[in-house]
Amino acid sequence: MLTILLFAAAISGSGDTTYAQANRNDLFIPLVKIIPCQSRPERLAYLKRLFIAQGASTVSAELTISTLIANQCYSKPRFKKNGGWKAWERDNLNDRALQRGAEFLKIYKETLALAKERYDISSNELAGVSWIETDFGDTLKDPAIVQNVSRALFSTMLRTNRKSRRGKPLWPWWAENVAAHFAQERALGRNPFLTEGSYAGAKGPLQFMPTTWADFGVAAEFWRIPDPENMRDAILSAANYLNKLGWRKQRLHALTTYNAGSHTKCPNGYAKIIANYVKKL
Repeated sequence: MLTILLFAAAISGSGDTTYAQANRNDLFIPLVKIIPCQSRPERLAYLKRLFIAQGASTVSAELTISTLIANQCYSKPRFKKNGGWKAWERDNLNDRALQRGAEFLKIYKETLALAKERYDISSNELAGVSWIETDFGDTLKDPAIVQNVSRALFSTMLRTNRKSRRGKPLWPWWAENVAAHFAQERALGRNPFLTEGSYAGAKGPLQFMPTTWADFGVAAEFWRIPDPENMRDAILSAANYLNKLGWRKQRLHALTTYNAGSHTKCPNGYAKIIANYVKKL
């Protein structure tokens, strides 16, 4: 398919000057009449700055952003978990899940032992996280569930109006995730536009947001670049992250934060299901 992009000099910036000043001729965007996408000049300019800070040329940054905008035309409905956590547990915590967990513990025995040695996280809990996140990677193969990561991250960056508990806008964090995703995939020699993951933009079998991976991602072999799609790397990185979240003192709190951030009431359904899974495994 040939996508023809029409470019126009970007509009003068307005809005949040804390993160960006989108001045005239500072950015090129496709004409909004052919691209069904909200125009957020200050957000696009901030993302452009992030790409340039990573070493991209101005033209490359602008073309990347234009392609991201064009890709919004091909978004698909978000997969929804019906019935909440209790219904999910009823439907999924079964003999098959426990058998898959036992196989996971056997296949990744050495990596799990290393995670325990380095970060003091038990193998069963890591099995529980891998199960609930992606069914040990299987849900990443389901086209009805997976989303394009770059599209998911960029779309949320454009549309969100949410703020932190301190009143700061959250869209810059989403922009930083877009930039981190592109940096990571390019470092691994992959096309960032083709990565698939969750509706929120998390990727890999243990579902890391790109900025979280940038902080906590570790490789099983020291000479490699950490890869969120590599199960061994993902296991060690999840253990590293849980350890930093205070696993030793507050396990349910660490699991809740792993799933939904520190602002979430603890323990949430996610953490409780993993605890139940571990008891039965």
